[in-house]
Amino acid sequence: MPELPEVETVRIDLDRLVVGRTVVAPRATGRRTVRRYGEGPAALVAFTADVGGLLFTGTRRHGKYLVVDGTRADGTEAALVIHLRMSGQLIHAVPADP
Repeated sequence: MPELPEVETVRIDLDRLVVGRTVVAPRATGRRTVRRYGEGPAALVAFTADVGGLLFTGTRRHGKYLVVDGTRADGTEAALVIHLRMSGQLIHAVPADP
């Protein structure tokens, strides 16, 4: 499990990658990723609808959680909360990656 310095390092890198960018086509690849949205395929649909169009405005850390703040098209604020779990990894991929 990553310690606070590792989480902060990931936050700094994430800040450089996402701030000022808008989520166009979010995709979750695991049930645990979207478990707060419920069970089954409906959870993935709800996650996609909620995160799609989010403009990332900043990153911060709350303990070992990474928080990516954002604004929706209608002006409401939202946040994407990420925990690095046991691996300590957050992998950046582009659509062309296998």
